[in-house]
Amino acid sequence: VLGNAVWGYLSDVLTDKLPKGSRTPRAPALLLSAMLSMLFLHLFVFFIYEGVSEVRTSFLCFLVGLAIDGGVAVVGLAAMDAVPDQLSGSAHGLACAFGQGGTLLAGYPFSVLVKYGWTTAYEIIELISVVMIGLCSYLIFIGFRKEKKLIE
Repeated sequence: VLGNAVWGYLSDVLTDKLPKGSRTPRAPALLLSAMLSMLFLHLFVFFIYEGVSEVRTSFLCFLVGLAIDGGVAVVGLAAMDAVPDQLSGSAHGLACAFGQGGTLLAGYPFSVLVKYGWTTAYEIIELISVVMIGLCSYLIFIGFRKEKKLIE
């Protein structure tokens, strides 16, 4: 509940900063959520070790969950923005269902990576995340440039 409220507010703030008529107003919030998820997961993997206080572990778990929940909330908002009002509930439900299905399908490849060790698995996920965030940032930048030309 807290993650949905925080990310709903953040996506509204970021959406207000974009030019009116943008086709992808929630993209910066989704990208921010992905970057924070990667950062907090990195902190969790490399700064939690045997003997670390439970408060630090719990706090990092809270931050990881908050950032991941942000992505789910923003995707639901984007789905609701993309359809007529009478279909917004269905769009949000389908977006969440496909997100959960993707999580389920990602479980097997991750379990294969874990055979090489947890640290290795998380390092590979971080590398893939950095590549994907870079690619998404580039695509969002190109999209906003094209939209700006269309508006002018």
